[in-house]
Amino acid sequence: MRVALANAKGGVAKTTSCIYLAAVLARRGIEVAVYDADPQSSASLWAAAAEQAGDPLPFDVLPANMATLAHLGGDPAARE
Repeated sequence: MRVALANAKGGVAKTTSCIYLAAVLARRGIEVAVYDADPQSSASLWAAAAEQAGDPLPFDVLPANMATLAHLGGDPAARE
């Protein structure tokens, strides 16, 4: 199953809803991965904060926006 939470307007709780939904599914034993396509990298920041607090999220948060991918390892267009 794939679920996408999207809205062009900021501040409508996309990241919060995504993280909570993913946590519930992961805790029910369903394999979950969150792809963070937000230009602000909100889900990735949330995952990093949870890790630093000693309570990591029970699922992976993977970068999926051009800015984060470029920061991690060069030109993302070169990977295509």
